Amino acid sequence: AIFKGEVLQAPGTTEYAEDYCEVLLFSNDEPLLEKIDYYFMAQDARDKEVEEEMQANQMRMSMIMDRPGTSDGCKAAVPRGDRATPMMPSGGMLPTQSVMFASGALAGTFPAGAQPFQSIASAAGSKRPPRAPTKPSNGGTVVLEALSCWDGSAAQAGLTGLEIYDVEGQVLDPGTDFTIALEQSVAPEVDLRASITGGGQYEQLMTILVDPCNMTVDPNHMVLIPRDGDSGRWARIVVKMTPGVNIGHLRVWNYNDGVDGSFSGIKRLKVSLHGQVVHSGFLLRKAPGTMCFDFGQEVELVSQEEGASPKGPEGVVSRGRNISTPNPYGAAAALGRSGSSGAPREALSPLTPNLPSGFIFKLVMHATLGCPHYIGLNGLELYDENGCVIEFDASNVAAEPVASINDMPDVAARGGDVRTLDKLYDALNDTFDDNHMWLTPFDPDTPTTLYIHFREPITISMLKVWNYAKTPNRGCAACSVYMDDALLFEGDLRQSPSRTDSAATLLDMCQSILFSQDADLLAREANHIFQPGDVKLQLFNDNVPVSCPKTPTNRPGTSVVGQ
Repeated sequence: AIFKGEVLQAPGTTEYAEDYCEVLLFSNDEPLLEKIDYYFMAQDARDKEVEEEMQANQMRMSMIMDRPGTSDGCKAAVPRGDRATPMMPSGGMLPTQSVMFASGALAGTFPAGAQPFQSIASAAGSKRPPRAPTKPSNGGTVVLEALSCWDGSAAQAGLTGLEIYDVEGQVLDPGTDFTIALEQSVAPEVDLRASITGGGQYEQLMTILVDPCNMTVDPNHMVLIPRDGDSGRWARIVVKMTPGVNIGHLRVWNYNDGVDGSFSGIKRLKVSLHGQVVHSGFLLRKAPGTMCFDFGQEVELVSQEEGASPKGPEGVVSRGRNISTPNPYGAAAALGRSGSSGAPREALSPLTPNLPSGFIFKLVMHATLGCPHYIGLNGLELYDENGCVIEFDASNVAAEPVASINDMPDVAARGGDVRTLDKLYDALNDTFDDNHMWLTPFDPDTPTTLYIHFREPITISMLKVWNYAKTPNRGCAACSVYMDDALLFEGDLRQSPSRTDSAATLLDMCQSILFSQDADLLAREANHIFQPGDVKLQLFNDNVPVSCPKTPTNRPGTSVVGQ
């Protein structure tokens, strides 16, 4: 006998028959055993993707179906002027770290390169902005070398995709117009994903880097560049152009394996052309961890001598302000994965950083003020370190899991609804007119996330929010604020006033979240800073208001004789 042992009992159905398959091995050949392991790992990954895709589709459909209408005749009535019970996730706790649903249960299950959620950012909004003419570069070699990653302790730095363009803005063809390879001084171990995707050589990863699947959260379409343990340097990506091909610029998609995995993306990139350093430390935008918007970033191939890029501190060249650049109100706080804090200040959370900087601003809305079906805002504004409003438009804004109520089939059948994402920045915020509001379906177990992303890093000193006013219980009750997935703020928002409460007074629905120590700003916005203790409690008995019992002024005694 060559085998004697036990096998699993069959399930009796065909639905889970594959899970009861037994594998009997009659070989000690290590390469063969590794291939068998890789096969089953890939099979498990495919099965998981199918299951997650089904769950994601069911989740999304449940969010946009079977909801009450949003017209005046279908609104749920709530006591005016009172803060309703917030609709919280079923667990009852607000998350203190980045939201992870988009990295697996939703975004990661859609077909490669597909956008799972409709965004207001159109194809035109994601196009490159006009730029100065670039000096043509005929043939030659481009060398990319990672200098740091967003997680400073990572042993590998990753990228999702790379596209190379000619001077006319046309994408160059890998293999025909250029070749790409990984140059390394120490041969690394073969990456597991290289074998899963069909190759046993590490060079296969460079093929993955230039494949057309860049808008993805699937790690099988990403590469991790190895780091030499002795020198601490990452292997270099070498692109050799075909003679006669004029290279114009690069477009890079950073590593996007979920929110946590995106910290393995490259932060500083050294770029050389024809042996000359073009960027000694180009700042790459951190990927969002989702596919809610196109997170690609352009890298111009213009030499430092031609002065195409502004020079930052310590000789670092970047296209925008350096994250570590000092600010007028004090040194900017370094952004970490759990958030960081500046000096203590009055009226602000001790965890709120001073003048944070980054590329991607994220507002996560965890709960409503009572409505279980919809959540919305009148508007919001971001202010820079000089107190000026930061301008943005449709190409900068996205939301998930659903962009707006226009994604609902019944709303689309009626010709759509005006409450779309562009109303957030139309500057008409102190209003009850729903022509200037944003509304989207809400699921208490799935936070609604709003993204405002920029091509250059921004520094913010203040966030102003106007809660949803047409139906106040559809406003946001609890939220978290992130910059490049670093937690900046977590707290509550004030409910908008009712129409009757505001009839005799000038509308001022604004509430401010400050990220500055500037004394003038603190004094100016003092009335706009919301503290949960500001909420007045009103008790109702059968819809009849009752007075709260007053606390006795004199404390009673604790003994029989009253002593």
